[in-house]
Amino acid sequence: PAANDQPLDELVLELIEELDSGDGAPTAALLERLDEDHGISESAVQEAIEEALMNGSCYEPADGKLKAI
Repeated sequence: PAANDQPLDELVLELIEELDSGDGAPTAALLERLDEDHGISESAVQEAIEEALMNGSCYEPADGKLKAI
């Protein structure tokens, strides 16, 4: 389940874009924000991130950073 019936992968990508200050969004901040704001477990978020990485929706420009494509 995701916030406002929005699929978790879409929510993750939106938040990556929101948290990205130019060099990528910190993965830790993404996990924390989704947990605090939406009560989504770290494992569910990690799964959505892996899915986004695999399908080419985002990439890791540096260790611990994510960037939406």
